[in-house]
Amino acid sequence: MIIFTTQGRTVSSLLARGRRNVAENIDKPALLEEYARTGFAYQRYFESNPEEDYGLALSSPEWVLRTLQRYPDIIVRAYLEEAWGMQDVVILYKKAGHFEPLLGVPEINAQAEIEMPRSTKVLERWRKLLGGSGTK
Repeated sequence: MIIFTTQGRTVSSLLARGRRNVAENIDKPALLEEYARTGFAYQRYFESNPEEDYGLALSSPEWVLRTLQRYPDIIVRAYLEEAWGMQDVVILYKKAGHFEPLLGVPEINAQAEIEMPRSTKVLERWRKLLGGSGTK
């Protein structure tokens, strides 16, 4: 079983509404523009250096599920918005060969039009979590 959290519609809505004390140390307009365009956005905190690459990621439920469905060994058991404070909780099972790879698998979909995170470290975390090499 894999359980992880994301920041999705709740945090993005708070940022869009100008809520104070929510990520004051990022470029909010750029973050929200990318999130609205792709369903995923990442901004490194101003005080974080490139080696740390620590920041804020927004992931829409649609982006998360669209990304996960390309892994035929992953069963999505739950996507729970605001299940842990402002964070969404995603629960997955991993079972080899559970689904037919009708949507392809990450290695085959290397040319897919699914936009992955710009941050290499964020992308590598997703790949490690899902046990595959992911896409570009």
